[in-house]
Amino acid sequence: MQRLHIALVPCRGFCHYAKCGDKNIMPTQTSHRSNFSQPTSIMDQELRRIHFRFLLCILGSFALTPIVGTLVAMEFGMFRLSQLLDWPVGAILLAIYAALLAGMYRHFRPLLLPPIALNDHPDAGKPQEIFARRLYGFSDNYWAYFFVYALLAPTIQHWFGITAPGYSGWTSLLLSILLQVVIAILAGMPGYLQALSLLGQAARFTGLDHVHISMKSRMLLIGGYLPLLTTTILLEYYWWRTGFLSTEILLVWSLMGLIAFVITAIAIRSLSHSLAPVAEVISGSGASDYLDLSQRLRPRSIDEIGYLVQTLGRLFSRLGEQESHLRAIIDHAAEGIIVANENGVIETFNAAAEELFGYGAQEIRGRSLSWLLPGLSLNRLGLPTQAEEMELEGRHRTGTSLPLSLRASCMQMGGKTFHTLLVADISERKATEQMLLEAEARYRDLVETAHDLVWSMNPDGRWSYLNDAVSRIYGYTPNEMLHRHFSEFQAPESVERD
Repeated sequence: MQRLHIALVPCRGFCHYAKCGDKNIMPTQTSHRSNFSQPTSIMDQELRRIHFRFLLCILGSFALTPIVGTLVAMEFGMFRLSQLLDWPVGAILLAIYAALLAGMYRHFRPLLLPPIALNDHPDAGKPQEIFARRLYGFSDNYWAYFFVYALLAPTIQHWFGITAPGYSGWTSLLLSILLQVVIAILAGMPGYLQALSLLGQAARFTGLDHVHISMKSRMLLIGGYLPLLTTTILLEYYWWRTGFLSTEILLVWSLMGLIAFVITAIAIRSLSHSLAPVAEVISGSGASDYLDLSQRLRPRSIDEIGYLVQTLGRLFSRLGEQESHLRAIIDHAAEGIIVANENGVIETFNAAAEELFGYGAQEIRGRSLSWLLPGLSLNRLGLPTQAEEMELEGRHRTGTSLPLSLRASCMQMGGKTFHTLLVADISERKATEQMLLEAEARYRDLVETAHDLVWSMNPDGRWSYLNDAVSRIYGYTPNEMLHRHFSEFQAPESVERD
């Protein structure tokens, strides 16, 4: 006897199915709410702590930039502090500084508010999209404030006649802008890297749709640009103090920058080589199943990344073994297995179900469950029924009816309602029942028409069955004698003798 398993999962979110080969097997409930497995109060406190540290980090880095830039410029001898305190230069610079700081606060304050709002309202989907979009432009917006200040401050000083002694106005302006840009990058880099770390902590509550900041970019910033900017400040300081730059000094500066970039490029290439297996898995270049992925995830370095790749490979290998085991069970099961979504649309159809209904998996997948079970109502399954057996008719490919038995059960899991239906082909049972009914009818006709008395009696001596011959022998109808003691119908001398 074949048995057909149908799992209906009514849910409000999206239904994803764990793959088994080219067939989907198990329905699982997933949505953006799955990111909120922790208690709400703990997540809220964590998000707000990250939000506070994030604002403190970026605003602190920007606040230090004018201070460091002014001190370095004064050390270079570009101007005196008294010149900046004169009216209205100091007031204008302070106003620009305050305006940029306020603009930075107003611009970046909402960046982490979407995940906090998503925490307060888990059913909202747009805050997550807003967070991803703002995160995508974070780097450009962050450095824009630093570069705007690095350009405006020297320009305003030049406008009011504050120039470096011994240099023409435009030369002094270019040197001041170059110095302030370098200082802005150096002062903003720690805050930028720390802000990226905090955004990464916040991303665990929202997830990532793609890579926003690559590790290669970070390595290039730290290993290439920072040494070059540091030597640039030293070179500019030497030029400012001595008034000239020799060819040898420029060559040394260029050679140091080239060495820094070459070393960084080698490190980036090594990192790319280590991450190549993971990049192939993420891009999905030809991998068909877990076992194939496990073969691709082989370590290509002896550091933490190599060990992580090896661990991922072993994990996919174990998943592949489980998938193969599950595929073998599904494909070789003697029972038909069908999985339908909340709307009753068929998603999975195994080999036994194909044999039972005569349809191939490819042609039946995507059709309504009522195509096979026209007597099945999803509203009926919504009732809290017990696991009682019911009978219904199924439809074969040829159009013939299939007598089926169905058992439905209902359970609650994670606030969701799940219905499990077990349907068995009862054609043989129906045929056997019909044969028994026909045999019983023939036996009853034979007994009822017999001239001899045919009877049965309970252990306590009461009649349980009497045929029509009792009317001729005792003069009573069978109904009058049923459930009465046999001694009531004996002759007195027979009772005394017994």
